[in-house]
Amino acid sequence: MATTDKILRKSNFAAAMTALIAKLNSLFVRKETGKGLSTNDYTAAEKAKLAGVAAGANNYVLPAPTASTIGGVKAGNNVTISEDGTISAIQGQLDLSPYAKSADIDRTYAKKADITTVYKYRGSVNTYAELPVNGKAVGDVYNVVAADASHGIKAGDNVVWNGNAWDNLSGVVDLSAYMKINDFPLATDDEITAIVNETIV
Repeated sequence: MATTDKILRKSNFAAAMTALIAKLNSLFVRKETGKGLSTNDYTAAEKAKLAGVAAGANNYVLPAPTASTIGGVKAGNNVTISEDGTISAIQGQLDLSPYAKSADIDRTYAKKADITTVYKYRGSVNTYAELPVNGKAVGDVYNVVAADASHGIKAGDNVVWNGNAWDNLSGVVDLSAYMKINDFPLATDDEITAIVNETIV
């Protein structure tokens, strides 16, 4: 648009200055003390993003650990945690009341030395005279096949070396005079009926 030089009256100066200041304010930012110009402008998008953050969103609390959740732990009795996260155990009094003492074991449980003389089957001999004379140990057991009346041995008796002599443990028990369960007679239905009729009057 073409312009023409004109004279500005004094009465119009105030209006002209007001218009000039308004124009300058629309083009420039007023300088503030302690602040300078910067190209790192805070955009409307960034402001909207920050406004979308929920209150307390960064207030994270580490959960307690469970079988399925990894979480934080806290020191219990006799345990300390240093500033760098190192966990250390403090030596304290250990409760050993559930455990047996050596003196109790001696009275309650058998030691290896106590069971070295347990019976050990060594085999079978035909006669009492064939039992070993040398190399025998306490607890050695032999079966004697033939009877030996002079030593109180019946056929099939087992003897054990007691450190001084052969001790008779057992032998074959003759049960021929006893009836077997399968040989015991069974009552018939008629016999049971007769017993009932005689018992109930």
